[in-house]
Amino acid sequence: MSQEKTLEPITLTIGQVADLLQISTLTVRRMWQRGEFVAPVSLGRVIRWRKTDVEDWLKNRATSELYESKAQ
Repeated sequence: MSQEKTLEPITLTIGQVADLLQISTLTVRRMWQRGEFVAPVSLGRVIRWRKTDVEDWLKNRATSELYESKAQ
C-alpha cells in the first residue's frame, strides 16, 4: 500500500489568494496596490504570492483586530 504525498503550493495565484481570503481578485489587487496587502513576487511574467507571506499577513491582521476590539 503506497501513500501518495500531495505537495502544497509554495506560491499562490491571485485567484487562490482571493479564495483563501474570501474576497474578489479585484479587491486583492486594490489592497496590494494601496500597500494594504503583502507584495507578490514576479516569476518572469507571472505574479504569485508566497503562501507563508499571506498566512503571516492573516495572523497579524487577526492579532491586531483582537487588540483593537479589546481596547474599545
